[in-house]
Amino acid sequence: MKAVYSYIIAPWEQERQFSGFGTERDFVAAWALSTHLSKRRFDSTHLYADQGGREILEKAGITFDEYTTLDRSSRDERWWSMGKVEAYSKQTGPFLHIDFDVFMVDMDEKVYNAEVICQGVDILTDFNERCIELCREVGAILPDYVEHYIKEVRKDHVGHNTGIIGGTNPAAIVAYAKDALKFVNDNKLAWDIVLAKPPREIPCNIRELCVMVEQLFFSAKMHSLDQEITNYLVTPGHLLCSSPFYLHLLGTLKRDKELLGFLYALLEQKDPERYNEIITKYPI
Repeated sequence: MKAVYSYIIAPWEQERQFSGFGTERDFVAAWALSTHLSKRRFDSTHLYADQGGREILEKAGITFDEYTTLDRSSRDERWWSMGKVEAYSKQTGPFLHIDFDVFMVDMDEKVYNAEVICQGVDILTDFNERCIELCREVGAILPDYVEHYIKEVRKDHVGHNTGIIGGTNPAAIVAYAKDALKFVNDNKLAWDIVLAKPPREIPCNIRELCVMVEQLFFSAKMHSLDQEITNYLVTPGHLLCSSPFYLHLLGTLKRDKELLGFLYALLEQKDPERYNEIITKYPI
């Protein structure tokens, strides 16, 4: 099984500053630790990135066994998470896609055996309802299986967090990925309407729609295929798990001083040479 990573520079990357991390040092340290942990447990590592993303990581000394350059012109760049989904669509064998802000310190064996596995259930009922409302408002056509899922199966609109996603049945995930990319590309006129509206006049934005397609659509597609999903974490929304030790630095957690301190301490313990190199190369 191989570990897959992706890095697409979003249109607002300069605004976001290091994908949500406060400093370049924190950003590089996260990549270094996540990939170091993966290299110890998987047969190989593979990066899917646009040219700019690859150059940033190479400059930081983050290396992989294989590289695939993704063409930015092949998708709507406003949908930042679709680069990640495009990486899923290219898988032909057992894999695990790992977000670079996920740190699998210990590894549960179910990762290697599950047909389809992801981080776990995410209960975002109000959030997803707002995203569905916006899609209807601007005329974006939802896949039939998504409509069925939210009306008949999970009226609470439960999705699955894909901090990690993969398994031994890549065909199911490829099917989801192709549908997600098609939904985004087929509704470009709807997204133009979204961007033309003042933020106060719409229930959510494109960035939030990215999360809905990444999570809710995935859950709905697996249900339509009668494909069981194995949850790596049992407790919904549990970002820090002690057994197996798992940490996902979502959102503002990327600037949490205590968690960042833990990240650096772990990097120093696991890869002291890389830790010293980062501390020297990226002074505060």
